[in-house]
Amino acid sequence: MRMHVHVSATPQAFSPHRKQWFLPLDYRPLYLSLIKWAVHRHSPALYQFWWGTRRVKPYTFALMIRKPQIAIHDQRIYTPASEATFLFTTTDPELFIAVYNGCMHLLQHPEAFPLNGWQITEVWVRPPQPIRTSTAIFQTLSPILIRDVNHPNRYVVPVGGIANNTQGDPSFPHAFHHAIHEQVKHLAPHLLPDTAHVHFTPIPNKARATLIQHFFKKLNGQPMKLPAFAGQFRLSAPPQLLNLFLQTGIGARRSQGFGMIELLQNPED
Repeated sequence: MRMHVHVSATPQAFSPHRKQWFLPLDYRPLYLSLIKWAVHRHSPALYQFWWGTRRVKPYTFALMIRKPQIAIHDQRIYTPASEATFLFTTTDPELFIAVYNGCMHLLQHPEAFPLNGWQITEVWVRPPQPIRTSTAIFQTLSPILIRDVNHPNRYVVPVGGIANNTQGDPSFPHAFHHAIHEQVKHLAPHLLPDTAHVHFTPIPNKARATLIQHFFKKLNGQPMKLPAFAGQFRLSAPPQLLNLFLQTGIGARRSQGFGMIELLQNPED
């Protein structure tokens, strides 16, 4: 299931100097905290199951700003839009119910979990469109992170555009398949043999590499930025896998707000 949570800015999130609304540049920790708060409120035992030990989690999320004309300054994103949409998707029914109930509670009691000057104003659920074909085109809703197999603290991208990387990383295909294999092994082990049939192709001129600041980690005193992939891509795989990726995302740090995708079209329809 996929949940849409409409959030609106309050005067607390308005900059009189810039005459724009703002949110933290690294907003993902805030919305991850919202998810954890909602789950703990629903069931401390469920919270302990997912966060009491290290587990691969069956969800991902994204924040969509209504207008793309944004500016970044002093660790803030400035936007002329006073509205945004928090998207949450998972294959786990109890996790979904927990986050849904938490967001519904905040509709009436926004003080229960402040969102840095933003407030939930509407919540609705949209069942995902099922994929019945073996090839589909997707769009990223949050950038995809793929770890280098031999260097887990390094990330690789399929296309160029970052610094001196003009062609993308040659190790990306291997790293991508390794990431898919690990994800499926934990979330749907019965589909593990099907991972051998996954093929990823970025769409020319509609895919790009980007650098994402995350959790304010620092390297040599400077904010650490992670190489990621965003845009459109074609994915071929058995339909069960395509639906799994649609509901749980793709790649590393999905539960921290990376790797969420949406279906654009089924070329075989």
